[in-house]
Amino acid sequence: MKNNFQARHVLITGASRGFGKELAYAFAEKGARVDIVGRDSKQLQRVSQCIRHLSKQPSHFFSADLSKTSVQNNLLAAVRHTSGQVDVLVNAAGLPGFGPIVSFQAADLKKVLAVNTLVPLELSRQLIQGWQGENRSGMIINIASLAGQLPLPYASIHAASKAAMIAFTTSLRYELRRWPIQLLTVSPSLLATGHFDQETRRYLKHQSLVDQLSAALLKQSQLDPAKAAKRVIKAAEMGKSELDLPYATTGLVQLYNLCSAPVRALIANRYQLKK
Repeated sequence: MKNNFQARHVLITGASRGFGKELAYAFAEKGARVDIVGRDSKQLQRVSQCIRHLSKQPSHFFSADLSKTSVQNNLLAAVRHTSGQVDVLVNAAGLPGFGPIVSFQAADLKKVLAVNTLVPLELSRQLIQGWQGENRSGMIINIASLAGQLPLPYASIHAASKAAMIAFTTSLRYELRRWPIQLLTVSPSLLATGHFDQETRRYLKHQSLVDQLSAALLKQSQLDPAKAAKRVIKAAEMGKSELDLPYATTGLVQLYNLCSAPVRALIANRYQLKK
């Protein structure tokens, strides 16, 4: 199924910066009416202005903390009141969830899982209910992570939250086969949004030259968020159901599934793991 996003109403969470912002710009370049959600109202205002310039369409922003249940319950109603029914939902909001499990407090766990998993599920549920009630088409794009398919050390909470999103979307795809509702799961590897330096680098070995080269190669392999966003739009236009970024990660996941023990050993060897 081919899709045209001209004048379609797109709602993107986590769009004040990073990958969500680039997705907003990519949809705007296609002429979509893009509304955005995030916590930083000043940054949202700047992004919304750029969206209007790119799309020549209206754009509204909603400053909200998605970890709060009240926001989850009322967000879509506020968006509909301002801009009408949503045609495309992009669940791009996310919290890192990296670090040793013992470094998390219960409140930290709940917040990461709320934003990364419960919010996409709840917003999807509400939208699907509305679309089915109005017998109309729609699309949901869930930004997951390679970590949901290939869990890494010190990423247990992040991986759990993204694996849940992948499983949710896969299961839902069966359920909605007879409805004109499309689902796209996007699983990027490292994006050049600063998370590598902030969350990952500290856990890699740096003692030997091989360790240093491995870390440098990993950093250089980070995806350009703007280019990755255009790939997502292209996949959505083509009606694809899954997109791994880069494509080579599909082979890596298949290798992991075929011979997980050696792959796990190889991964563990690059990290500072204590016995």
